[in-house]
Amino acid sequence: MCKLMSPNRHTISTPAVSRKSCNPGLGFKPGFWHFIEGLNAARVLLPIVQQICLLTTHWKSSDNGLYEWQLSRLACSFQIIPLRMFSPSGCSSSCSHLDPFQENIARNTVIGIAEDVHIGTKSPVLLIIVDMIDSLHIVTKTRELLHAKKPPEVLNVRAYDNQRNEFSTLDSVEFQCAYGYGRKSDQTVLRFMTLQRFSYEHPATVQALDQKGQKGHMVLLEGLKTGSAKVSVNLPYTEYRHVLPAEVNLMVVANLLIDPPDAYVLKGDTVKFRLLQLRHGRIVELSIPSSQYVFTIENSAIAEPIDSRGNMLALEQGRTKVLLQYSNDMSIRLPHAFITVTEPQYLALSILPHRNWAVELHKMYNLVVDVYDGANRKFHLGDNVRIEVKVPAEYFTVKSSSLNGTQHDGHPIKTGVASVEATLRAIGSFVYETPLYTREELSIFSPVRVTPSQYILPWEENLKYQVVLKATGGDGSYSWSTSHPEVATVTQSGLVKTLGLGEVNISAAMTKNIDNRDSSRVVITKPTRLQIVDRFSLEAEVDKPIHLHVALYAEDERSGKEISFTNCQQLSFKVILDDPSFVYDESYNQKENVGSACANLAILGSRIASTRVTVQYQIGDILLEDSAIVGTFNPLVIVQPTKGYTVLAVGTSRHLVFSGGPSNKNLKKGTKKVDYDNRIVDVFDVTSDTQDMYIYSVLCKRIGETNVKVVIGSCATADCKRSESMSIVKVYCSLPKLVSFYFDSKSKACPLKSEIDRISALNYKEVNITLIVKDSKGRTFDNATSLYAEWMISNTSLASVRFPGLVWLNVTHTDNYLVPLNHFQILIPKKKSGTVELAVKILHYRNVLLKKLNIVTDVQTFDDDISATALIHFVEDTAVSKNNILLFNHPKNKGSIEILPGSGHYKLTKSSEDVAQFIWDANDKHLLRVIPMSAGHVKLTIQDLCLESHTTHINVEIRQVNSIRVEMINKIQKGKHVLAAVKLYDSEETVLPISQVEFFDLNVALSKEGILQVTQHAVNVTRSEILFQVTGLEIGVSNVVFSTSFSD
Repeated sequence: MCKLMSPNRHTISTPAVSRKSCNPGLGFKPGFWHFIEGLNAARVLLPIVQQICLLTTHWKSSDNGLYEWQLSRLACSFQIIPLRMFSPSGCSSSCSHLDPFQENIARNTVIGIAEDVHIGTKSPVLLIIVDMIDSLHIVTKTRELLHAKKPPEVLNVRAYDNQRNEFSTLDSVEFQCAYGYGRKSDQTVLRFMTLQRFSYEHPATVQALDQKGQKGHMVLLEGLKTGSAKVSVNLPYTEYRHVLPAEVNLMVVANLLIDPPDAYVLKGDTVKFRLLQLRHGRIVELSIPSSQYVFTIENSAIAEPIDSRGNMLALEQGRTKVLLQYSNDMSIRLPHAFITVTEPQYLALSILPHRNWAVELHKMYNLVVDVYDGANRKFHLGDNVRIEVKVPAEYFTVKSSSLNGTQHDGHPIKTGVASVEATLRAIGSFVYETPLYTREELSIFSPVRVTPSQYILPWEENLKYQVVLKATGGDGSYSWSTSHPEVATVTQSGLVKTLGLGEVNISAAMTKNIDNRDSSRVVITKPTRLQIVDRFSLEAEVDKPIHLHVALYAEDERSGKEISFTNCQQLSFKVILDDPSFVYDESYNQKENVGSACANLAILGSRIASTRVTVQYQIGDILLEDSAIVGTFNPLVIVQPTKGYTVLAVGTSRHLVFSGGPSNKNLKKGTKKVDYDNRIVDVFDVTSDTQDMYIYSVLCKRIGETNVKVVIGSCATADCKRSESMSIVKVYCSLPKLVSFYFDSKSKACPLKSEIDRISALNYKEVNITLIVKDSKGRTFDNATSLYAEWMISNTSLASVRFPGLVWLNVTHTDNYLVPLNHFQILIPKKKSGTVELAVKILHYRNVLLKKLNIVTDVQTFDDDISATALIHFVEDTAVSKNNILLFNHPKNKGSIEILPGSGHYKLTKSSEDVAQFIWDANDKHLLRVIPMSAGHVKLTIQDLCLESHTTHINVEIRQVNSIRVEMINKIQKGKHVLAAVKLYDSEETVLPISQVEFFDLNVALSKEGILQVTQHAVNVTRSEILFQVTGLEIGVSNVVFSTSFSD
């Protein structure tokens, strides 16, 4: 059985035909296929053409039967060819027949019969008529071809018999086509195109002819230039010499447009008409005037051309045509336009591009003024119109305006409400008695912004997210919408609720102007990679949280690139720590992340150490993990200045030193941030890689104060805050207000205050004088070396200064940084004793120094009297009148020691407290009194408290009477006198010196009274003798006994 096609469908094909199917004496060409579907009888009219085998009538039955095919008469003119064989008997469900050359050129008819092989019924199916072509006709869709149109126009040739019946097919029939057949015509207007260059549907037989360079019944034509041409078609066969060619006159016209096509114009105004052409899908403007086209006015009383470029002037009210004509051929029909002159009725203001007066800040807009007539038709406004537009410059900046005032380009610069006014007062010289006026309120709003602009969330079974998007700008009233509500919904407060996997755009539009809008991209997808970001920043102070910032990544289906998740804090991460002194504490997890991280995990370290931490996340059978090293450090503290602030003069600097904080070794991949006011100071990092401290040099540039905040962190990103340590030093850049001297006495026991204006100094040793400079707040300068100081000495023969004009600074070097100690001046004595007055006065800055530092200051001289004076008494070293003293032990026996030049302030040190007492003389401050207390030896040390003088020692010996020896004769003549010399000896048999006899309390006793008389005669100090006169009174014997109570 045969499966049949659907009925009543006609198609065309061109199979090859064997030459054996036709008269063997003739050479046949491929012929026609004519398909007829269905078992209904069909009529086919075929042309008789020599040397063409016409294959036609491809018939397909519409039922499931098999058929044998027959013709009503046998002739070589017709032959049945089964196309689809289904049985050995030759039955088929389709057939074709061919028509060879007719020996007798005349009309001929044959009937094709189909016999059902199963039931034996025969049915007439096909009526085939062959006849001669009597006439030709060319069919086109239009007689006007557009210039340069792609694709080209199609011309079809149709043939008729002498009864005006149209032939069913002309497949494989060759035609001759020509331009201007029969008479002269322009040969450059048209050209024929080959079918193979275009995708037209066409019979295969026509394509076969086209490939040979021949023409079939379908021809393609292209217009080369504007103009007219005649196309003729005829049959090149001998038997058709009598058939007249078919002719058609075609015109190639340009695809022209006139802009504007219908213009309403105010009286006295102008309008410019433009000539446009459509070329290859693009509209281009043709220049006017040109050699081809010219504009004319149909009624010159209403409007007239004012030049040859298309400009027209409106003269009177009315309506007329604007005609476009060829310069050389006025018969060619071309498009036209209209111009209408009428009165204006009202003005209208509009703002483009959205025609909404609620506009967006800083966005470009076009303010447009239109004029309408009473029928609401808009006027075309030319250069003669003058419209005055007022826009508040405070709110709107106009970048450009048209000459007639109808177009103004600009942008809003300030939020608020502004009134825009427009007035039409005149057109050319004509002034309206009542000007047309209109106004609009311009509401300016900031742009709507939705943050964050992108939100990437990890998908997890049964985990839904609620994300709050924030909209700013506009009028504060927004309309929220979602592009895919099955993925996520959004409330009118911006709360996004996720529902499943996918991507969605959440938009917020200002309710007053939906074009002021912004959106956020929300993506819910599965993570594919886990990473701990900022690995070199994982440090924190002891007992403070170390924040591990964890990033999850997935592939972006839109871009194909890897994207990071915005928030994944809700996921269940597993944290593994190697060192038990570190713990994971969820209570310290912060909400804000940095960089590409979507979650953070807090680690606490209880001691200075480091350890490995591993973060894991399980999603199905896939384990995502990453590891990093975390550590702890001491807080960042200020080393210098110790007081936490520093005072500097303009043009001076000092080192700021910090210790602690993250390890300096990690800072190549971390951060050292210094914040300060660069108008006041400059700060330079002078830290060495080998140091465990952070050193900065701060330079004062102008008067003021600023905080120098140093933040040390091991983060690799600028927004990292979790591994930082911070410290602040206050820097005062001040003006000098007070100056004073400070003299270092080298001893805290010196009774003189260091700030007094009178001191003593050795006349041979340099004097280091400390200078204290303070600002108006009483703060002492750490560096004032940029100040110029005038030094003055009353007597330059006694001393001079080492650094004239300078305030010198004493510094100490410690661990590669400098610490300012004090300002000083050195006074050089000239080994002469005397008193000088030393004075200093601070006048101005050292301008040469400031110039080298590129510092400019408005202060030329200091207005205040910033000065100090001091009296300096130059003396020799401390000396004593004697270094050894021997005294008899008696309370009234006082010795004396003269202390030669010194400061006058001494420290006395005794080796013993019981031997003698030392008291300064009340009338002479340089005289020291020695009062014996008991026999013995004491060493007195004298030290000058206020001078760097050498120490003086005095040996004091206090002696008692141990024995008394008397030298005299033992016989005395009565009435005569003799001298008795009494000497006192101590225990060492040393004669005691005699100063005042009364100190010894010598007593004289006689063994027998009345014989002798003893009286004190004299004292020989040199011989340490006390002389007594002994007188004989009576003859007799008597013992003279000398004794004292101050003895051992």
